Amino acid sequence: MATQTLERPKEDLAEKPTKAKVAAKGDSSRPKKTPTRPAWLRMPKAAVPPRLVAWSLFLRGIVLAVDYVVVTVVVTGIIPMLGVFLHRQAAAAGVQLSLEGKIAVWGMPLLAATLLITAATYVLLRALWRWSSRRIEKLRDDVTEPEPETSRARSRKAGK
Repeated sequence: MATQTLERPKEDLAEKPTKAKVAAKGDSSRPKKTPTRPAWLRMPKAAVPPRLVAWSLFLRGIVLAVDYVVVTVVVTGIIPMLGVFLHRQAAAAGVQLSLEGKIAVWGMPLLAATLLITAATYVLLRALWRWSSRRIEKLRDDVTEPEPETSRARSRKAGK
């Protein structure tokens, strides 16, 4: 049985520089990697007014504090009380049910209600975060001066 061999083009056979040779030369054909940094760290210091940073931190802090309180109340108060309510309403405490019966009568409704409450809590937390993002954007627009309009920009607006 004959085996087929793939022939490499002659340009691939040319000697390529190894990493050691490139390091010895100190010449690299690839650009150096820069660590990725958040956008606010890449901006020049003059571009971000301290007042905007303070208000942004304040709004995000308020939102995170409210989020913490909401999640804590839901997890330690509402969901356990809902479990007790469902347990009493299902009469699972007074009747001798099998494990499958307890799961069907008490466990699954509690799981469904917990998932619904979790989804509603997530929607509320996301809405609060978006609210703070809109406020920060509005503050950014108020703090930064708009660029002066050039005659070219005015002619574009007039043409639309």
